[in-house]
Amino acid sequence: MVAAALVLGACADDPPSAVDDSLARYASALSQVTSEYRRTVAELRVPDGGDAGALIGDAAVTMWSYVSAVTSLDPPDAAAAAHQSYLDAFTASAEYMNDATATLDGVSIEDMPDVLASQFGSTAAVLGDDVAAACADLQAVVTAAGIGVQLGCES
Repeated sequence: MVAAALVLGACADDPPSAVDDSLARYASALSQVTSEYRRTVAELRVPDGGDAGALIGDAAVTMWSYVSAVTSLDPPDAAAAAHQSYLDAFTASAEYMNDATATLDGVSIEDMPDVLASQFGSTAAVLGDDVAAACADLQAVVTAAGIGVQLGCES
């Protein structure tokens, strides 16, 4: 009984080392590429002439760069399914941006919301919800492992 108490006491003093190092590295890497993506998106500007197609085209290029960066990450098994779901949802959003680029070529920024609504309906909102849900699932995997990294990958 004394031995059991000593073992329990020793375990209680141990730091929470059960955190999967590979999951922590993956979460950190995803957080970094996501921060870079968000910074790049924030720097996008409406081109001279206010062409919505050019702006959305720039956004699409940025999204595809992010898809490439996320694809290059090597998620551990614990996050593989959630990673793939997130990647699939974000890729669908990037494909939507490609379609929107062609649709918006020559359209003014002011007319962009109406043109998108008439051409795509609520597609953007649905895709955004899918990305947010997949991100939340991925964040849940990271949080459940005791990793305090906020991924910031919601749409």
